[in-house]
Amino acid sequence: MKKQRDIYSVTDKLIGFLSGSFCGALCSVILSLIFALIFTVTSFSDSFIETAAYIVFAVSAFISGLISVIRLKKAGLVNGFISGICFFVLYAVFSIVFGSTSFFTVSTVVMLLISVIFNTLGGILAVNIR
Repeated sequence: MKKQRDIYSVTDKLIGFLSGSFCGALCSVILSLIFALIFTVTSFSDSFIETAAYIVFAVSAFISGLISVIRLKKAGLVNGFISGICFFVLYAVFSIVFGSTSFFTVSTVVMLLISVIFNTLGGILAVNIR
């Protein structure tokens, strides 16, 4: 009977991580559209686009960690870290599918660090606001 409960626990964790990652991805799409609108209406320089992409990714990663740990209800640091890895893997899959020619770059490592750090912070905040 204990094994069956453990299976549900793993399934619940997986659903928590994936739901947080998909919410983060949705947030990323929405923020990207907002920034695209801002860039077309105003006259920001092109050098700010990369910074805006990092901002969008960081906010989306934070939301992903927050949602994941709110669903999981415990272990904000560990679950936020695991959520960060899941969010980055989702980002990597989308990058490969939608045509990124060079995936393994310095920017990819920066995105991995941003994902892990901000998801962990979101997880810590989620545990502390309960």
